[in-house]
Amino acid sequence: MLALIFTAVSLVGSIAVTSLIMERQALWLEGIERRIAATNGMLNSMKGVKMGGLTEVLREDLQRLRVDELNISKKFRKLLIWTMGFCKLSSLRACTFSF
Repeated sequence: MLALIFTAVSLVGSIAVTSLIMERQALWLEGIERRIAATNGMLNSMKGVKMGGLTEVLREDLQRLRVDELNISKKFRKLLIWTMGFCKLSSLRACTFSF
């Protein structure tokens, strides 16, 4: 009986976390696209960037976009860890309480 309870808890937890994963992954992909678009724009206008002395400014902007992207991806990766934990919880605890 206890094994069924753990299995049900892990199933409900996994379903709850999975719905959030798609939202967080979409946010992460948007962050990646913003960074790539900024990099592409900078590379396409490299001559003007160098002539205008904007190299350092754009480097800082790109670095900020990288940091933002990593911060967004942390939320996504944490949810993946929770999902894997819920999946393992059911298999580990179900065997333990079955015998």
